[in-house]
Amino acid sequence: MDALLAVQAFLDEHETGRLVIATDGAVAVTSAETADLTMAPVWGLVQSAQAEHPGRIEIGRAHV
Repeated sequence: MDALLAVQAFLDEHETGRLVIATDGAVAVTSAETADLTMAPVWGLVQSAQAEHPGRIEIGRAHV
């Protein structure tokens, strides 16, 4: 999984700083939307990483 490798590499290579990850469709914001099942695990992975490394990782929704 590329997201996992990116998060691990960032944390290994940088003692400070913030990693910002933008996803498209990982979560449904309205009832008319459907979550992209290939991106939803990335959202969950990043939320777990955020809990382990507070303030170091941010995730956002980018509508492309």
